[in-house]
Amino acid sequence: MTQRTSRGGALAAVTLLAVGLQACGGSEHEPPEAVERAAVAVTVTDAWAASADRTYAARVEAGRQVEVATRASGRLQSVPVDVGDRVGTGQVVARLDGGDVAARIQSAEAHFALAERTHGRVSRLAAEGAASAQELDQAVAALESARAALAEAGAQADYIEVTAPFAGTVIARMADPGDLAVPGRPVLRIQGAGERLVVADLPVEAQSEIVVGQALVARYDG
Repeated sequence: MTQRTSRGGALAAVTLLAVGLQACGGSEHEPPEAVERAAVAVTVTDAWAASADRTYAARVEAGRQVEVATRASGRLQSVPVDVGDRVGTGQVVARLDGGDVAARIQSAEAHFALAERTHGRVSRLAAEGAASAQELDQAVAALESARAALAEAGAQADYIEVTAPFAGTVIARMADPGDLAVPGRPVLRIQGAGERLVVADLPVEAQSEIVVGQALVARYDG
């Protein structure tokens, strides 16, 4: 039994080895069959830099916008426009109390009249040698100061009415009738019609991505 098993195993081994040699037989350098391939057209393009789209929050504003203020101090008598109202160029949008301006003009006229009488009296005394040159100079200076104050008060009569500098829409109202108006303190904010601006607060890294003249796309609702 043992010898038969060994012979069987040897025979099997020889048989497998022969099969393996037969499978590996033939020419080792035989080339594979050639495969026909269709011609492909190739186009060469210029190199270009691609970047991912970036989106930044922005707001749409009017190209023209102004804060309207009075040029004289006084109480506001009326503000005939409100937020959302459309106004035309030169339209009255606020009016000061004319009584305050009239009282200021009256006071300036009284001071000027007094300075004028004083100057005349000192001039006569100076001509007679009864007044010094210094007194005459003081009278002249007081008269000039009173004349300037009168001119300033008279000019305020032209500032009673506040008008719109251009046609547009009232977008903010910061004062009401009875409030004290002061030069430089806005009463209304008006934005003009027509041109619009897209304003965005960009991060620092956007400075290297956006250049002057570059086309941008604005997407907004409405």
